[in-house]
Amino acid sequence: MEPTRMRKAAIITIGLAVALSALGLQARPDEKRLEVSVEQAAIHLDPDPRSPVVVTLPRGSVLNLASSIKFRTDWIYVRFTSGEPGRTRSGYVREALVRKLYPTLRVLHISSEDEILSPKELDVRAVHMPALEWGASKQRILQVEGRPTSQETSQGLEILRYRREVMNRKCLVEYAVGRNGLVAARLHLCERYSDKNQYIADYNKLRDFLNERVGRPRADNVVWQNRYYERENGRWGTALSKGHLAFSSEWVFRDTSVQLKLSGENDQVVLGAEFYDVKAKNPASS
Repeated sequence: MEPTRMRKAAIITIGLAVALSALGLQARPDEKRLEVSVEQAAIHLDPDPRSPVVVTLPRGSVLNLASSIKFRTDWIYVRFTSGEPGRTRSGYVREALVRKLYPTLRVLHISSEDEILSPKELDVRAVHMPALEWGASKQRILQVEGRPTSQETSQGLEILRYRREVMNRKCLVEYAVGRNGLVAARLHLCERYSDKNQYIADYNKLRDFLNERVGRPRADNVVWQNRYYERENGRWGTALSKGHLAFSSEWVFRDTSVQLKLSGENDQVVLGAEFYDVKAKNPASS
């Protein structure tokens, strides 16, 4: 395959092949979210590098923007969940260590009402998606995908959504278009499993598929907020739904970052992936 065509296929086909749902951490509709984009980011008590470090967060950690005001030019005030479930902490992080995430979908609006007892086998190789390259215009996406199921503008991005079946799962495809065209995309699962361990099984299958196709992940995290169920593998799905446990992995393939995430709270679980143009450091501000 020619290099240009390989690049186009990699951006959307590989990304869509691994994405199934919304990102894990929930935020209020008006809240902007950030993600740690470096190996580790120190959260300081004050906007000063000499200030005590509240916590050091790994790549992929999600933060909520607590103030739109920048402090001392390049410090951002953020809130995040750390330690005991539900405990919110705050601090300052340098702007260069994080990137903006485009808005979280209202998951309940796209989920099926009934829980599925026996979901179909996840087929990671059954992916037939259009080839779109980063920077593709809204008009180009409409030409390829047709009329969207819904669309909205938020945080400087126009979000186009399409319903389709991918890998034997009912999904909602979401494209984020900024001033410079397509900068990010996600898929959202429209199905709910009665057995919460099924989410972990799907996550592991997607993760293994990406390891096979792309290589070892740049980041691979399993985070326990509460270790009550840690020694009971059969109840990890329960831990997931209660917000005790979260998984995340990230791969970089040429100019595309693919982030696979699994988390939950309040007996709800979301399995998801986002992929974006690594050259667009802050997709929400493109």
